[in-house]
Amino acid sequence: MNTIITEETEFGEVPIDIYTKLANDRILFINNHIDDRIATDIVATLLLQSEENSSKKITLIINAESGNVQLNVQLKLFALDLLWMRL
Repeated sequence: MNTIITEETEFGEVPIDIYTKLANDRILFINNHIDDRIATDIVATLLLQSEENSSKKITLIINAESGNVQLNVQLKLFALDLLWMRL
């Protein structure tokens, strides 16, 4: 179950789940094991956010106790590659 918060917009208060709000603020929070599908979603999100604004920071927080260790390491390396490409 995702926590729903309200965000003030020009149209009034709009309900939004907390993870969408974080993603909109360029904070990716992974609190689950990392499998192929989740890794693909994360990479796609990182690419999209990097393309939208390559000079703005993206924060990647991984709090995964289990899952594919190789994918976990590859995600971190991919995030570092994005960082180095922007320098």
